[in-house]
Amino acid sequence: IVGDGPLRGRLERQTADLGLGEIVHFTGAVADVRTALAAMDVFVLPSRAEGMSNALLEAMAAGRPVVATAVGGTREAVETDRTGVLVPPGDPAALAGAAVALPADRLAEVPATHRPYAIDPRDFRALLLAAADSPRRSLPVGRVPGELGGGFFGLTFDDGSASDYEHAFPALVELGLRATFFVVPTRVDTAGHVTWAQLREMTAAGMEIGSHSMTHPFLDALDEAGLRREFGDSKAMLEDRLGAPVAVASLPRGWEPPALTPVLTELGYRVFCTSRLGWWHPGDPPLSMPRIGVRRAMPVEEFAAIVEAQRGALWRMQTIEAAKNAAKACLGRRGWNRVRAPLLELFYRDGNPR
Repeated sequence: IVGDGPLRGRLERQTADLGLGEIVHFTGAVADVRTALAAMDVFVLPSRAEGMSNALLEAMAAGRPVVATAVGGTREAVETDRTGVLVPPGDPAALAGAAVALPADRLAEVPATHRPYAIDPRDFRALLLAAADSPRRSLPVGRVPGELGGGFFGLTFDDGSASDYEHAFPALVELGLRATFFVVPTRVDTAGHVTWAQLREMTAAGMEIGSHSMTHPFLDALDEAGLRREFGDSKAMLEDRLGAPVAVASLPRGWEPPALTPVLTELGYRVFCTSRLGWWHPGDPPLSMPRIGVRRAMPVEEFAAIVEAQRGALWRMQTIEAAKNAAKACLGRRGWNRVRAPLLELFYRDGNPR
């Protein structure tokens, strides 16, 4: 419960009497509500009377789903089943039922292999708010090798999914952040993916577009000629359709062949983002840039610690990564791919990691 007022003492006593002290928290007055809003699954406004609630408008501006009583100006601000749900005032059962039912999870629609990275737009926005609050600068990865000092971080998105334009792009623009989007050009303008017009709009707004290969293959199965086609043809197609140079690329499917770096150098790429976990430091090879995957249900605090490059921020993820790499080394690519999808389906069966 965020805020303060004459009813706080009574509510705290009621909370204690009901034995809810471990799960109901009173923040007191909060000067900057962005952190509180980012932590909410649902914003609930149970007013018996209202004019036009500033708290409600702040929650809606932060992209939080709203459950509120149908009083005063709230009835005009909340559009039922689109921006929130309205319930009758003085009906606690209706309020509780709406709050529990509101967050819809469409994870079942996402392929099992993509579920670790399927983040609810509300949680995604909370992560971006943490990034925007950082004193470090957000840079497209193509600019990273030229940075010799100062704090910075890069945000990248793989595959060119439609949600890149529908959810990520407007939030990035609103918060003044820049990012790099790696796309597969043969999938552009197909169902579930961005369009060429959208990519041109994103480029004009300062976003960087890079290659995620031409056909999204397993690169370790290709010879040098195949690698040259995947990243040469995709580069040429992106540059032709976007009217801008493309000098950055990323690894599809997570298996990097040793012959790739010379091919990328020959094709004129300056940066290649891998799936290897870690931070990049000035002086490290830009054609083997590690990244840190943001996964479903990652706490905002963990994400903020990663952005700030805090000591120990990667220890938990590095332990998991080491175990995964050991399994991949034992099973090989085909064996790993056979077990990965059913494991992920089980792991994310009820929405969040088990």
